[in-house]
Amino acid sequence: MGELSHIFLNSFTYTAFTYASSIYRSSLLWGGSIAIRYKDFKKLNVIKKWSNMVVDDTSLSKILRDNQHRTVMIPATLCQSQSSLQTIQKSSNWYVRQIMYLKLYRRQLWLTVLFFNFFIYTFIYFWLPFTAFTNQPTYYYLIPIIYIFGEMYTAYLYLYFAPIKSPLKFVLLAPFFKLIQFISFSRTFFLRTIYWGGITYTTDSQGRVNNIER
Repeated sequence: MGELSHIFLNSFTYTAFTYASSIYRSSLLWGGSIAIRYKDFKKLNVIKKWSNMVVDDTSLSKILRDNQHRTVMIPATLCQSQSSLQTIQKSSNWYVRQIMYLKLYRRQLWLTVLFFNFFIYTFIYFWLPFTAFTNQPTYYYLIPIIYIFGEMYTAYLYLYFAPIKSPLKFVLLAPFFKLIQFISFSRTFFLRTIYWGGITYTTDSQGRVNNIER
């Protein structure tokens, strides 16, 4: 369950990143497969700015955006991860960290995700139990049912990325994994700390690290 939830969240993040980089044309970076011209690296004073930021890729995308530089996604530079997190708690914490990076360094994108992936899902998740206790037409139940099958179909498309153990289980549990995503995103609302590699980073509203606990 934990491993499949991590694969689901990772696949969603990859597709969202692809959309933002290509269609939305956002200067967005994710992961270690990134490169920048040395002259731009020096000109933008990246080393100094990195010294008080909690992550390299998303903060670099902020630096590039603030200086009107574009990024280009090269799919060939990406590779499948050789490991995955084994518990739901760990996969949720991983996703919280990814969303926190957006909140700190790409606030506009974070707010976009907030609208499309939080409020809409809140509506869907509470629609079915609400209609169950009210005298509503039967077709009202089709909305959450269509949504649930839509999430399953999306998970089915994720299977094309790479072989996944227990593909049927992965598809059937997609709505549950989406709920984990929903809860993880809600955890970032008032969070100012990021836990990574045994270290807790406390940041200000601009994403500058002001305290480190090991």
